[in-house]
Amino acid sequence: MLSTQPTAMETTTNDGDSSNDDDDDDDDDNEYEDAMDFYPDVDVDMAAVTRPAATGSMIPQNVSDGAEGTLAMMSAFRSRFGDVHPDFFIGPLSEAIQVAFTGHPSDRRLLAVYVHHDQSITANVFCSQVLCALPFVNYLSLHCITWAWDVTHDSQRANLMTMVSRHLGEEAASALRFSDRDTFPTLVLISQTGLAASSLEVSSVIPGVTTLDQAVAILMSSIDDSQHQKEQLLKEHAELEARRRIIKEQEEAFEASLAADRLKAEQQEAEEAKAQVAEAERLSNEKAQQVDAENKQRLLEAIAASLPDEPPVSADGVCSIGFRVPSGDKIMRRFLPTDQLDLLFSFATSKGYSPSDYSVFMTYPRKDLTLLADRSVSLQAAGVKSREMLLIEEKFSSDAED
Repeated sequence: MLSTQPTAMETTTNDGDSSNDDDDDDDDDNEYEDAMDFYPDVDVDMAAVTRPAATGSMIPQNVSDGAEGTLAMMSAFRSRFGDVHPDFFIGPLSEAIQVAFTGHPSDRRLLAVYVHHDQSITANVFCSQVLCALPFVNYLSLHCITWAWDVTHDSQRANLMTMVSRHLGEEAASALRFSDRDTFPTLVLISQTGLAASSLEVSSVIPGVTTLDQAVAILMSSIDDSQHQKEQLLKEHAELEARRRIIKEQEEAFEASLAADRLKAEQQEAEEAKAQVAEAERLSNEKAQQVDAENKQRLLEAIAASLPDEPPVSADGVCSIGFRVPSGDKIMRRFLPTDQLDLLFSFATSKGYSPSDYSVFMTYPRKDLTLLADRSVSLQAAGVKSREMLLIEEKFSSDAED
């Protein structure tokens, strides 16, 4: 069982002056009665309550940084009350809130804000018999993020109120807005009622006049309420995650659809580009073919113009030569028996059947005239009769037949 005897800190003053204890007994009683007006339902053993000596604030007056202040607070608290104490969070109040109330709902905890006043008549008793009691410390460690601040100096009280109002809201600020030092110390338990970072509320307030059993009961009640809230948060979190998954799946499906549309558009553009290239090549080929045809036609016309006049029908020994072309048509022309074989080939060429591409056959006996080495021989010497039907065939076609 924890001792209720005053600590050495309770029987010593800064200047070694103990006469104030006798002179101020009546004032102390009056101050205690005033403090009890704030907590009429809490029973306190008056014999255990002693005005602490003027030991000074645990946080220096000129400290405004949250990390520096909480580090000084923990160091001073440990030196006064020993190693068994709450694991005070080192850092600004905003970071303590973040650790307590962000992350997965199953990992979230209560935020316990301990406010100390070094000149409160209940400070030493509450710290030594409640706040540093092992069962209470264990409960806090398991279920809470504990952040502490000392308001002995008015400047530090102002700093605290600014931090609380900014980060916890007016409800928490109202719970800490006391005018008298003996309403301290106090432990304010903050819980989260929703997934939003701003959904915070004061779950319970444990005043400095609370006994250990009362404090444990209040803390356990807040923990139970917090567990119910956590179950609701887990449900809300699961619903939120389900909605997020649906939204993500919809976004992924939308992105996949966009990707498919982009791929389709790219393929269509590629096909159109390919078709444009093919069309350009076709037009180019057509133009080249047209140019070739025009050139060939001019060449044929030039060859035809260079041919001698066709002899008249009445000419002596005139030969009437017919040409059966691959299309089945028949072309007739008169030659003299003394005309050279090359003239016959020039005539065939003027009609589009060059000996380089076509063979000219006599029908009987079958004879390819284009194979004759000497094309300067006369038609008569080449064996062409006065009435002859020559066959014109493509050379590759003849090769294929062979």
